[in-house]
Amino acid sequence: MELLIIIILMGVSGLIGAFIGATVKRTISGFWLGFFFSGIGWIIVLLLPRNETTLKSTPNNPLTKRPKPNLNNDDYKLWLGKTYNIQKNELFEKYEFGGNLFETLDEALADAHEKEKKKVGIDYEKVERRGIEKENQKVEIDYEKVERRRMEKENQKRGSLFIAMFVAIACAFMLLITTVFLATSG
Repeated sequence: MELLIIIILMGVSGLIGAFIGATVKRTISGFWLGFFFSGIGWIIVLLLPRNETTLKSTPNNPLTKRPKPNLNNDDYKLWLGKTYNIQKNELFEKYEFGGNLFETLDEALADAHEKEKKKVGIDYEKVERRGIEKENQKVEIDYEKVERRRMEKENQKRGSLFIAMFVAIACAFMLLITTVFLATSG
């Protein structure tokens, strides 16, 4: 009988841990930590890293999004250089790309840019003109994103406070139940 009550209390503690884990996207970990460690497990769940999968854009990552196609844009130049493997040939002191030698890096980048235009089939000049027209709209969208992120962080702080209060109340409740159980069983 006593073992059954302990298992039920552990199950309740596990469900509380799962609830807390769901707020940080770690439901299963939250259940097991709550099941075995009760209040300490709940705190551990709150301290676990968030389960967010985002691809970071790095130059070495082949999944890197192509920057705005403009030869005046340094990010685009770097992307072209890495994508098309433009390298300096030390022997001839020229730049090598696609089996050809170029006097300057700008010439090699321009050739890679032309190949990229043919490959993608986009008229970059039209895209650039449209980009200039949309520049004012972009500022408003960026402001909205900043405001949205600020609100999300604020809500996250409120959620953390709610969870902390919930954990404290649940710990007190578990302590009360354990005390009553030990007092009545002895």
